Amino acid sequence: MKKYINVLTGSILFKNIKEEQINEILKLGDFNIKEYDKNEYIYHKEDTVKKFGILLSGKASIIKEDYWGNKNIVANINKGDLFAEIFSILYEEPLNVSVVSTENSRILFINISNILNSNKSSEAINIFTKNILRIISKKTLILNKKIEYLSKRNLRDKILSFLSDQAQLNGNKSFYIPFDRQQMADFLATDRSALSRELSNIQKEGLIEYNKNHFILK
Repeated sequence: MKKYINVLTGSILFKNIKEEQINEILKLGDFNIKEYDKNEYIYHKEDTVKKFGILLSGKASIIKEDYWGNKNIVANINKGDLFAEIFSILYEEPLNVSVVSTENSRILFINISNILNSNKSSEAINIFTKNILRIISKKTLILNKKIEYLSKRNLRDKILSFLSDQAQLNGNKSFYIPFDRQQMADFLATDRSALSRELSNIQKEGLIEYNKNHFILK
């Protein structure tokens, strides 16, 4: 784990927890590491999971798929990010999403029940538990934001609402979004060609400028 300690200490999950305490928590959580190829499923919808994941390297996405195979990106997972933590706590509740590796990736898995139900009590475990609660709360806010975008009446309003929030999040009218064009289309639950067409129309009206995933609001 020495190789990935910088990833873990930089993760919100282990904020304010010392390196030796991280090792203690990992052992308590019966951790293991697995590698995944690009486009390989890490978890499938309907899986029940006892371990949540932390992305050590590569990239992944949480996706929602319908009966016909149409995909909608719920969230992107970057290095140091967590996934399936809520379902690992409610381990009898099946996943309602899938998790896919979008690059060759390495994942650290931790059994959170072992930690939360442990008889051991320490400052590190208390901090770890608080960090988990903060992460879950933050993700709930992000999900609420996505619901807000999808509730807009048309694609134009979805795009402008999303870009406005990204500008505020970055504290600058010039910013990069964390999606390529297909991922942005999936996130906003629309067709890629329709998204590209609407972005072009909005740019012609002088409201935005963009190049790939870089945007400037006017």
